[in-house]
Formats: sequence, C-alpha cells, structure tokens
Amino acid sequence: MRYEIQTTEDIADRNIVWLIALIGSLLSIFATGFVYVMVQTGKIANRLAREMTSALHISENSLLETQRLARMGSFQLDNLQQVTALTGNIQLLFGLAPEEKIETLAHILQHVAPEDAFIFNDIIYAAMETSLHTHQILQIIGPNPSWLNLIIDSSNTAPGAALRIIAMDVTEKYLAEQKIKHLAYQDTLTGLANRRVCVWRRIMH
Repeated sequence: MRYEIQTTEDIADRNIVWLIALIGSLLSIFATGFVYVMVQTGKIANRLAREMTSALHISENSLLETQRLARMGSFQLDNLQQVTALTGNIQLLFGLAPEEKIETLAHILQHVAPEDAFIFNDIIYAAMETSLHTHQILQIIGPNPSWLNLIIDSSNTAPGAALRIIAMDVTEKYLAEQKIKHLAYQDTLTGLANRRVCVWRRIMH
C-alpha cells in the first residue's frame, strides 16, 4: 500500500484551481445573464418604439380626419412665401383639385376674391415683419363661392417657417349672418331699405 503525502503547496495549488474555476463559472453566468437582460431590454425598447410610432400615426390620422370632417386645414409660409406643411383640406378649401400641388402663396391667392386677396397679402407682409396673431374672412371664387376664416399666426411655427395659417370653412355661418342683416335692414316684400336704415341715415346726416 502506497501513501502519498500532500504538501501544503499541493493543497494550495488545488484550491487555487478550484477558485479560478468557480470565478470563471460565476463570470460566465454573469455574462450570460447580462446578455439576456440586454436582449430582453432591446426587445422591450423595440416594442415600445413600435407602439409609440403606431400611436403617433393614429394621432396624426385622427387629427387629419378631424380637420377633414370640420372642413379645416393649415399650412405654413417661409420668408419667400413658399407653402409647406399642408394638412387637412387645404386644396378643397381653396377651390383646388385634391391632387393639385400648392407651392406658393400666389397659387392660393388666384382663387381668392381680388379685394380679399389684396387685404390678405397686406396682412401676410405685416405678419412677416412682426409677431402677429389675427384673422381674416375671405371669399373663395368659383361656381359655388365659399368663405373661409383664416387665422394668421407668426408666433408658433416650425423651424424655417415664418407664418402658420389655419383655414376654416365658415360659409354657412357667413351666409346666415348676411341673411340676418338683410332681414334687419331691408323690407322683405319690396327689397328696399326699411325704416331702421332710414332712421340711421337721418342720424348720420
């Protein structure tokens, strides 16, 4: 029978080997866990990005649909009066074909009543020079004339744009107001000015 005598050095070397093996195993487990967490985090981030993108598209589509149903739209102008960032029913509102491309303000003004276009152009130039938030009602010429309320805002625009213009069809409201004025100041039978107009004229003179 043989007996092997283990020295203290042999035992220490064996313990070091086991310690190295243990540390290696722990590092391997840690690396595997880290990779797993990173992969799962990446999947979650990608899913969240897709969900946020989908929600953004839904929100944009809802806004466009709301503008379409409300007969609204908007566009922006740069300092050269180039039209950008069209939304909603701008073509329809200004009497253009849906597929017609709008590039400049001049293109839009061709479909506006001359006297209104002149005033609108002056407002645009004024808004280009200073911060301005105002509105104007103008008539769109064509077989079926319509009236738009334009909100001109130079304080809330995207980079590179000078003005943002929101257009809303107010034809029904405008015609109703004109009818009320007609009934208030003209005789319904003769169509002539009624007593209120005559009294107002005497007061003015």
